[in-house]
Amino acid sequence: MPKLLRIRRPTSGKAPGMPSASGKRIDREGPIHREILDHLRRLFPTGKVHHSPNSIGLSGKQIMCQIAHNESMGTIKGWPDLQVLLPGPLTLLFEVKAPANYPDPDQKALHHELRALGCLVAVVRSVADVDAALAEWGVRPIYQTKTEGTVRHEK
Repeated sequence: MPKLLRIRRPTSGKAPGMPSASGKRIDREGPIHREILDHLRRLFPTGKVHHSPNSIGLSGKQIMCQIAHNESMGTIKGWPDLQVLLPGPLTLLFEVKAPANYPDPDQKALHHELRALGCLVAVVRSVADVDAALAEWGVRPIYQTKTEGTVRHEK
C-alpha cells in the first residue's frame, strides 16, 4: 500500500493557496503605498503630496451607490494613487501596485492621456521605483536652506 502524504498547514492556520485563515483579503499594496508616501514627503517637503482614495471598502449595493456618488463628485476612474505638485508647475503622478499587479486598461489609457497633458506618470512598486522614475525624469528633491529659509527646486 502506498504511503499517504500529509499536507502540512502553516502554524498560522492558513490553508495552502488561501489568502488567510480568516478569509480576509491581505493588503499587500497598503504598506508599500505608505512607505512611498513618506518617502515623497521627505523628498519634497514644500511640495504637495496627495493620495487620491479610489478604492472603497464596501460590497454589493453599497459599493455601487458609493461609486456613483464619487463619480458625480468628480472622481476619475483609474486616477493614479499619489500626486506630487511642485513649483514650476510640475505634476508627478504615481500609481502604486503590489508586486505582480499591473494597471488595468482604464488606468493605462488614463496614464497615456495624463502624459499627453504634460504630467509625469509612473507605475511603482517600491521606493527604488520612485527614485528610478525621478532620475529618469530629471527631477531632484526640493532642498530648504535653514539659514535663509529659501526653497529652490532643481530639475
